[in-house]
Amino acid sequence: PDLFESDFYGPRLVAVMGPRRRRLPLALALAVSGACHGAPVPPPRVWTGPHGQPATTAQDELTCGFLLLPEHIRLRSRPAGWFQRSGVWETTDQAALATWDQELFRLSPSKVYYFRGPKLLFKSEPADSVNGVEADATFFEDCVGIPMYHIRAREGERYGYDIFDRDGILAARSAYDRSDFFPGQLLFTDPSGEPIAVAQSPMVIRPSTDGFSALPDAGAAADGALATWEVWFYGAASTNSSLIHAQRRWVVASVVQQSALRDAFGQGIEPPAWVRAGVAAMFALVLISLALSYCAVCRYLHYMVLPPPPPEQANRFLKHYGAVQPRVQRRAAVP
Repeated sequence: PDLFESDFYGPRLVAVMGPRRRRLPLALALAVSGACHGAPVPPPRVWTGPHGQPATTAQDELTCGFLLLPEHIRLRSRPAGWFQRSGVWETTDQAALATWDQELFRLSPSKVYYFRGPKLLFKSEPADSVNGVEADATFFEDCVGIPMYHIRAREGERYGYDIFDRDGILAARSAYDRSDFFPGQLLFTDPSGEPIAVAQSPMVIRPSTDGFSALPDAGAAADGALATWEVWFYGAASTNSSLIHAQRRWVVASVVQQSALRDAFGQGIEPPAWVRAGVAAMFALVLISLALSYCAVCRYLHYMVLPPPPPEQANRFLKHYGAVQPRVQRRAAVP
């Protein structure tokens, strides 16, 4: 038992060297353990599931920002406006970690943009804007539009999603309200069924220990904001999934945010129909105004270059009155 230690990256072997314990590589520690106990050295355990995919080129070049999330986060929205929805990801102590914006009054109102201060981190885009993917899927892309992960909703399951990496390999699943002891919770598991994270609205509770006789109200706020969610991540002792790493926890948090948006828009991340109609009407008015302005400018320039002739005077007594008319020289007829 003294040879094992658990940290953020999972259980690893350590060796006792004097009064201090120093961490050794896995192969060397196994060799030391086998030599001390006179037993054959077993082969190291190898994780056969999906590993953490590398960063995109834009992330390596720092064009896009990185987001490191703690183990406990809260997803809170701001009051909804006519033209925009927005929110903030924060710690349980209300320290802001990231913000998100959804512009409703635009041609693609279903896109959601995530920021760290002024730096764009990534964006979510529905599958109807991406070629070659079936409907009811959402892509998470970096700031220059390179796909990193995508999710597909399972038909007939509330908050049921399959999460895939950029190579199409299943990375995680989500399931809602599967336990009688923890009702109303959204559980994320790796392909082997080991827990990755748990989310709940408006907060993650343990009814048997937190003293709740009934679940808190999970509805949206009265000012029209989205429902608040909390997400708690498991440690490396529960799973070897890369989604528990601080730099990849945003994937799970984004799926929870998509669930909140679906609830706000009636099981769809699309804004209401009147928003699209208003955007189309606005662009139509702008185009008509530009066309009329262009015609007016062209007509004005035409009159400046080629002015129209003066109107003909109908009264013969006032015709050419007060005006000096040029005299036309007539040649005499040749005899």
